[in-house]
Amino acid sequence: MFREGCANYFQVISEDLDSLLYGMDVTNFKFDPTHLTDNVANTTPGYSFMTDAANSTIFTEANGNRLEEHLRKKIELRAMFFVPGRCIYKADAMEQYTVQVDKFISLLMLGLTLFCGMPPRTTEFQMTSIVNSGLGKRNLMILEHRLCINLRYNKSSANSGYHKDVFRFVPDKLAQILMKYLVFVYPLYT
Repeated sequence: MFREGCANYFQVISEDLDSLLYGMDVTNFKFDPTHLTDNVANTTPGYSFMTDAANSTIFTEANGNRLEEHLRKKIELRAMFFVPGRCIYKADAMEQYTVQVDKFISLLMLGLTLFCGMPPRTTEFQMTSIVNSGLGKRNLMILEHRLCINLRYNKSSANSGYHKDVFRFVPDKLAQILMKYLVFVYPLYT
């Protein structure tokens, strides 16, 4: 039963990601953490393995703009998303897209909760960041050649004031989906 549930989950989330990409072909994008650099000791604001120059062939600005370009090139998508004759998004289309993305994020969070070890508290996931900021280090990193989420908050840290690192390794299949979301959908969503 668990295997059927997993298979169903991955089918549904893959279909949801495909619908967010509106037919854009991303089969050439393969996230392979064994070939990426991540300086986990780097605390510079703005740093992440996605911004590391050594990984610039995969995490490019062109990849980040691909979905927007896809929406502009396809006549029916351009009519759906853009004001005629202008490069301005239609507010109602973007609101609908945001609702779709929010649904996808909920599914993604479900997968991260179910498949990455012991389920975290909601407050732990609320503090997840993908790049370092002036407030602290990012949570998404590559560790031991795997995509990993380091959730530093836990019940004992609230009492003691000391954080314990809790590493949650993302299964490869879910990591592919998460990275496609971050590379292609997230730039348009934000």
